[in-house]
Amino acid sequence: MRNAAPAVATMTLVEYRKLVEQVMLDVRSGRAGLARAFSNSGEDHARIVLDTMIDNAQSEICVYSERMHTAVFDSARLRAFLDRAPTATIRVVLESDAVGDADCALTPLKDQIDAGRIQVVTMKLGTVRHVAVVDGQHIRLEQDHAARKAVVAFGMPSLAEASLKLFGLFWPIVLDAVG
Repeated sequence: MRNAAPAVATMTLVEYRKLVEQVMLDVRSGRAGLARAFSNSGEDHARIVLDTMIDNAQSEICVYSERMHTAVFDSARLRAFLDRAPTATIRVVLESDAVGDADCALTPLKDQIDAGRIQVVTMKLGTVRHVAVVDGQHIRLEQDHAARKAVVAFGMPSLAEASLKLFGLFWPIVLDAVG
């Protein structure tokens, strides 16, 4: 695995977005040869990575988050994903009952929640780190929520699978608890 982002600290946000998008394109096209992993920190970089992951999602997005804050999650991109993939789903576990709040990216998507395209449950799972997994291949795993510091891996099904297994293990428990 090669580091995808040398000298990230000196990049503009436009340069960083181009780099992240190119890394995703290389991984998805097979040109990368290997999966790519890199660190990510701050709201702007988190937003860029999540935008890229959502823009490239094809079938499923799984998220564990405090509230899916609009600072890092884009409602329009989530809706575009659901529009372009009619059988796709988004599964979300929120730590707080944030849907309806202005700063929750799910609030404008209430129609999709009501239609069952987005499944949302509220439950604090203790030490589980905030994570987003797309199509079982791409992951952003937060190490420090306050700094939005995370590890990002594109094209790493083994790492994504480990997180999805955890998600799969607690999803039925969550549904039972709130059902």
